[in-house]
Amino acid sequence: MLNGTEGAIFPFWSPDSRSVGFFADAKLKKIDVSGGPPLTLADAPLGRGGSWSPNGIIVFGISGGSPILRVSAAGGAPTPATAPAKGDTGWNSFPWFLPDGRHFLYGAQNPGGVTIRAGSLDGTAGEGKTLAEATTNAVYAQGFLLLTRESTLLAQPFDDRRLVTMGEAVPVAEQILRVVSGGVAGAFCASTGGLLLYQTGIGAGDQTLTWFDRSGNPLGTIGGAEYFLGTQFSPDRKSLMASITDRSARNMSLWVYDVARGLKTRFTLGP
Repeated sequence: MLNGTEGAIFPFWSPDSRSVGFFADAKLKKIDVSGGPPLTLADAPLGRGGSWSPNGIIVFGISGGSPILRVSAAGGAPTPATAPAKGDTGWNSFPWFLPDGRHFLYGAQNPGGVTIRAGSLDGTAGEGKTLAEATTNAVYAQGFLLLTRESTLLAQPFDDRRLVTMGEAVPVAEQILRVVSGGVAGAFCASTGGLLLYQTGIGAGDQTLTWFDRSGNPLGTIGGAEYFLGTQFSPDRKSLMASITDRSARNMSLWVYDVARGLKTRFTLGP
């Protein structure tokens, strides 16, 4: 246990593996794994992933429509490292440095999923180079871009110098857990040596609305399985509003359920 990291989310290692960066108390922090208190590096409301370059720069995401930010590993005022592109909902999150320590991957949220882009610490912040469409974030290891489509983890051959994908993506694992929280993160990671860690399970999406009694016993369902991102009852509890993602159309819409009959009606149209 690393004391002083209570409430930490989305931890990430320093390049020398001596420190860990993390988010807590609306701050970006770091802590030495050998001991000592955590140090605050920057403000980071609702941190959404970080990556630490060998050159002493940390890039990180926050929710609320922010681009990827950059800050010195010694701390300071963060500055934008990316700029949202047309079609993004604004969340740029879960960056991952490439081997050169200057370029990094990140996920740009859109209504139907995540666009994987490559950003750079060189020059002014830009919208990044589009690399692939995915369901969650991506990481790089040993010449492969690792990303998910639906719940499948794929290994896509990738030239990290030219920033281009090559050949066909190969399935690596199934039923990868997803975390939806101001961006979409897959529960997988890889070392520079190519060791892969991943967690399977059911995250957001592909779920059925289910009634339970106070003892935890299922009583029934409302409608069928959907990719839900949020639900709320009407005041009289006769209707239910749900945010549902249509992945084939890459669009998110609101639907209203008749609770008694389990039938749904579209409430919003368009992207």
